Amino acid sequence: METCRLKEDIRVFCDPARSFPYGIAGAFAALEKLLPNRHNRVFFGLSRKNAQGMVTYQAAASEAHRGETAKHGCDTFVIPCGEYLAKTIPDWRTRENSVARAFALLLADPRVDTQFPTVEWYEDCDTVTCMVRMDPAKKEGPVTEPFQCINHTKMSELC
Repeated sequence: METCRLKEDIRVFCDPARSFPYGIAGAFAALEKLLPNRHNRVFFGLSRKNAQGMVTYQAAASEAHRGETAKHGCDTFVIPCGEYLAKTIPDWRTRENSVARAFALLLADPRVDTQFPTVEWYEDCDTVTCMVRMDPAKKEGPVTEPFQCINHTKMSELC
């Protein structure tokens, strides 16, 4: 497990999956169709449990320029700056269960902000970083920072 300090908020477009986990690919396809271009964007997955205990999932992509999300009339979300626990998974497509295992490990940490969705940061087609926001009130001691995510470009360019 690593820690990450996101120095800037990231505004994203969102498209909800019709079901979890089977609707995830369709949500990303719909989101990509909506966006004017895929280049210079970072893709995310946002998930949380609803009141009935079911997982809800949103495919998300960073806005290419400030105010872009408002032009398209779609759902938006802000991934706020702050400290996150993180686990990077290379070659995740061949080990899809590793994403669920990573989140189980991260969510077991007592410092987690349980009111905030989990975040999948797709660095590229093969690498995903699973992230959970840390609750500042629960943080014990200093956060070590093996990498710092300073803006919404690829994590490999930042860290």
